Amino acid sequence: MRLLKTGACFLFAIVLTACVTTPVKNSSSQANKHLKAAAISAAAYNQNPKTRLSLLSEQQLNEVRYIGLRETSADNLTTEYLVAEKDGTLFISFTGSNAKNDWLRNLNAQYKPYQNMPYPIHKGFVLSWEEVQTDIMALIREKKPSSVALSGHSKGGAVASVAALKLLTEGVSVSEVTTFGAPPIFKIPRDESDANFDAKLASSTALKRLDDVSTHYIREYDYIQLASTGLAMNKRGLGTQLSLKDDGSIYSDTNRLGAAMGLVTNISAAKVTKFDSTALHHHASTYLEILKKAK
Repeated sequence: MRLLKTGACFLFAIVLTACVTTPVKNSSSQANKHLKAAAISAAAYNQNPKTRLSLLSEQQLNEVRYIGLRETSADNLTTEYLVAEKDGTLFISFTGSNAKNDWLRNLNAQYKPYQNMPYPIHKGFVLSWEEVQTDIMALIREKKPSSVALSGHSKGGAVASVAALKLLTEGVSVSEVTTFGAPPIFKIPRDESDANFDAKLASSTALKRLDDVSTHYIREYDYIQLASTGLAMNKRGLGTQLSLKDDGSIYSDTNRLGAAMGLVTNISAAKVTKFDSTALHHHASTYLEILKKAK
């Protein structure tokens, strides 16, 4: 009976995965495009200047500003970020939950109107962005970049998406928004029709642009991202949703609920062996290492 139950779980997981994922063509070139975003997202966590600058130099990025745990704790802030540049593009990456105050922001899950968007936005992520927006807007005016590329891991990815909306409404050229294991910022009703969704996208230039330039990576067993998506009960998200397997395979993920169910059944079938020291890592550095070997 136990073997039958385990086999059924595996079979269900295989069928479910087949229904919701499709391999991405030219996934290595897709990953190479986003290696800079992954590198700066990983570097943003690193208090050691030598290690942080090494991660950036691998992608030919020059550090412009670093606001880490030491800086935020000194000023009683919660939002950490890293700014780098290359060839006229300003790369801005936000750090995920790194302190108690970050988790308090995550739990502030009220969804409120923001920037005249047709869907309400997570208030905690908006507060995190608003805490640093004056300084970042001033830096953009000073640097006058040809474009701005935003990124972030976990909560940092959500803050990057909120920041992109604000910058786009201010007329800033946002070339890409790349997130890793990030929760959704919008609460899109599960009964929202595709026609209504498309109409609302078309009604907002900033929202349509955000949809066009956003790529969201989620590691196959990233339980934190899957759980946060489930709690938001979103029917869908903005941008391109991509799932990463540890061997470097990249898949288009079209059903977050299905992915979450697949996670549960996979773990059940594997007798929770996926809860080892690496399989469930929600680390920015893990996303970077997987993208480096994308195929």
